[in-house]
Amino acid sequence: MQTAIKIERYEAAIDAIKEIGILPLSPLFPDYPSLESLTNKADWYTETERDPWLWRARFPADGVAAYGKFLKKKSILISSQLVPAMKAVIGHTASALQRYADGLISTTAKDLYRLIEENPGIETRALRKLSGLSATEQKKEYDLAITELQAGMDIVISGVKQRLNDNGDKNGWNSTSFETAEHWMGTHRIEASPTDRGVAERHIQDWLQARCSEATMKSFVKLLRL
Repeated sequence: MQTAIKIERYEAAIDAIKEIGILPLSPLFPDYPSLESLTNKADWYTETERDPWLWRARFPADGVAAYGKFLKKKSILISSQLVPAMKAVIGHTASALQRYADGLISTTAKDLYRLIEENPGIETRALRKLSGLSATEQKKEYDLAITELQAGMDIVISGVKQRLNDNGDKNGWNSTSFETAEHWMGTHRIEASPTDRGVAERHIQDWLQARCSEATMKSFVKLLRL
């Protein structure tokens, strides 16, 4: 499924995501593309219109794809047309609060979900401060819970915000922003009603089989438990 043609424009990357459906930022599956493999290495981190690192924040902002650490704790783009099916396959029918009551998610994950639900688009520094997890020694606890919520598609990365100092000047690395998957889907008019898992599995299987090698398909089947 690899291609020798390199993408140099955001619009072409949109077309690629729509065609591929599930696109890791970095190589993740055998004989399967990633945003990195589809683009020119020299364009990354250039802060130009050709910089795929900047595109990753535009995709969710424009409703092109959900973005988050959905698979193997790695950053993945899922095209908007596949989001409902993927959410049914890797997500949960029970709410975060109910899963907490059932002992299925951590207290930290439950608390962070509530804060993100109440503050759509909150950036990670503000979220850590609001949750009381801003200390250096609490970063691991925060990161684990945020990854846990992304793995179940409870939340998505909604964009990236530039860090500014008190004078309004750039200060340090950009900061990731989060919102619940339901809020993001509603904003971009993506079907958010529960999808039957069996139907969703068949849809994902059909989609992947039309685009993947046998080796890649085996990787997806094992990972998604199709």
